[in-house]
Amino acid sequence: MEDNIIYNDNYEAETYTFQYDYYFMIGDHRYDSKDSRYIGPVPENRIIGKTRRILFSNEDGIKYRRILKKIH
Repeated sequence: MEDNIIYNDNYEAETYTFQYDYYFMIGDHRYDSKDSRYIGPVPENRIIGKTRRILFSNEDGIKYRRILKKIH
């Protein structure tokens, strides 16, 4: 994108259809993570796992009630 004009392969594009489903991934350390804020959206075919439980939670002290809690 340049000067509010979208380009695809150096040609001005009026429309664009995504080829994959994309996801915005958030890292486990919100202030210092190399996640989608850094690398951009991730195509579905690049996702290799799914989070199922919270392993550890430490914000202003350990939150014991969250350790090993299921993520729905």
